[in-house]
Amino acid sequence: MYRYEKMISDEKKKGNMFTEEQLQAIRIAATHGIDVLEEIYNGYRSRYAAAKDEDLHYELLDQMIFIVELAEQFDIDMCEMVTEIAAGEKIPFGG
Repeated sequence: MYRYEKMISDEKKKGNMFTEEQLQAIRIAATHGIDVLEEIYNGYRSRYAAAKDEDLHYELLDQMIFIVELAEQFDIDMCEMVTEIAAGEKIPFGG
């Protein structure tokens, strides 16, 4: 579970409910961010497992590390978005 998913769950436990539009905005952002990064990472992981050249291993490993770092930052950004939505400070997509 990503941190932003836990934040949504925690907010619901506090009694802060999200509208369907807010949840949809969060799902769209996640799909276009974390899910895409995971798909790219899995592609590199498959190439890494199949690679026989040591230099290629290092190159692919560097790319995989970079993708993990991007996913972690995206999760942090998603947490900020959830916090802003829960506080009523931000309406997704200007709606």
